[in-house]
Amino acid sequence: MCECGAFVSLPDSELEVMAFPSHEMEHCNDVIWCLDYCKFEWEVLTLDGDLCLHTANSTVAQVMCDNLSDKNISNLEPRLHTQWGRNIEHKCKSII
Repeated sequence: MCECGAFVSLPDSELEVMAFPSHEMEHCNDVIWCLDYCKFEWEVLTLDGDLCLHTANSTVAQVMCDNLSDKNISNLEPRLHTQWGRNIEHKCKSII
């Protein structure tokens, strides 16, 4: 399974602010494909990082803030907000 999302990095952790659609992988060892897929999802869903991009009812940034609010995080101080970006998680499940 290839799972991607947007995260905000804090000094001691990362918080997911937006989950992207997951995709089944044809081959479990196809990490490069997963990296490319996550990059594609980031570019499509945010027009390559445009946080002001309008979604159905809001902007990408507001969706991210709402997701943080759902996790009871109401304020990120600028000094703690070090990086916006994307994260890739590559999961392989095998049946024995």
